[in-house]
Amino acid sequence: MAAYLDCIGETDPVCIREFLEVLEGDLEQRRFFFAEAVALGLAIWETGQESVLEVEAPGQPKVACARCVHWIPNKLNPEGGLGRCLAEAPASKRIGSLWPGADDVRCERYRALDPGT
Repeated sequence: MAAYLDCIGETDPVCIREFLEVLEGDLEQRRFFFAEAVALGLAIWETGQESVLEVEAPGQPKVACARCVHWIPNKLNPEGGLGRCLAEAPASKRIGSLWPGADDVRCERYRALDPGT
């Protein structure tokens, strides 16, 4: 989201931190601002994402994509928090799923990062 904040001219570190904290705890806000980033050409919204179900793997614990071995950060803005799922997991296709700090994705392909790395 740093690219989005740069694009709108936000440079105040306190405001940036508060913005990111709000997004981390609010799936709907992440969806909204991800759509804004797509509209500005700062992120890619692949065809068909809007039809993916909210809960892809019932019975699986809620996880954060950024703590999975399949997650890679966005090349344009690795510090911004967005990323991509190398396993192309169905759960990764819905808006907001690849936000780094939110445990709101249920995914059967999730594999936790080794804490020793």
